[in-house]
Amino acid sequence: MRASFLIVFFLSTFFALSFGQGIQLDIETKLPVSEKFYFGHVSDASVLPNGSIIVLDSQKNQLLKFNSSGILQDTVAREGKGPGELSGPLDLATGPSGKIAVFDIKNVRITFWDAKGNYIQDYAENGGWGASLDWNNKGELVFRRHPFQPDENGNRVISFTGVDTNNGEKTKEGVIPLTSQFDSQYTCVFCRWTLTNESTIITALNDTKYEFYELTIDGKKVRSWRRKGMEPVRYSERELEQIKQKRKESPIQVSKDKPLPTYKDWFKSFEIDSKNRIWVQVATKDGQSAFDIFDMSGAFLQRITIDREILMLELKRGLVLARTDEPTQPSQVLIYRFYDYN
Repeated sequence: MRASFLIVFFLSTFFALSFGQGIQLDIETKLPVSEKFYFGHVSDASVLPNGSIIVLDSQKNQLLKFNSSGILQDTVAREGKGPGELSGPLDLATGPSGKIAVFDIKNVRITFWDAKGNYIQDYAENGGWGASLDWNNKGELVFRRHPFQPDENGNRVISFTGVDTNNGEKTKEGVIPLTSQFDSQYTCVFCRWTLTNESTIITALNDTKYEFYELTIDGKKVRSWRRKGMEPVRYSERELEQIKQKRKESPIQVSKDKPLPTYKDWFKSFEIDSKNRIWVQVATKDGQSAFDIFDMSGAFLQRITIDREILMLELKRGLVLARTDEPTQPSQVLIYRFYDYN
């Protein structure tokens, strides 16, 4: 069991970008954690309209709220099976007004709180486990069920459901067949996805090739594109053995089920910023992470490299929230503020 610490450093790092454009990323505020307090495992985090940070601890079954100065304000949800309690939280999303939603795999429901942390309601009709959440600009919550759910004919499909969070009614529902175009032994398609302002889905064939898809919620293809000049390169057997050895020597226990990477550049996360640009986070060949940024036409704009292995949790309100995924260090969550000089 490894502790997770939510930190932000008082450091600034400037990244020069191509095409004369620039984004300055600052690792900003430290969320202080006393010696008597630590996170179990941070599975997700988000930013509220007032700048507060919401952190979901899936090991302690807690939802915690910090102010913008890093002071713990409230434990929004604690462990339990009652209304507003958590038993197996997996995913977190916040809406335009700051409404909070958490999917709980053991309680088999989605629970809602307002921006102040007050419990609102539970939504139990999720149709299965493994849901991930995203909110569109209309205030609808869209969630994805487990990608290997069979339909009535036994075909593997992935289903999406939209919910009006004001009245708890379904607004849309769609099923996308996992055809050969989306399915391979190396692909966990839709494990990472995000919504556009038009509520279409952006996803990619992660761990296979630099190919992106925009789809409607019922699986109709809007378009697809690739990053030109980028071809994935596999790790050699020797390199994979070196990764295995590093994990064995790590002072931090690494799950035996954690798979080895297949390609040196592979997708980890997707987000869309306020200027409608797509940020795709990839793991790179040298154990670092990078953000590849595209406009909505699919044109590649720039790459920003981060000198550590991370997982982007959210890009919202001028902040990039990311969790470190380095096997030799305790898990941390980093909060970057980005400044756009384009």
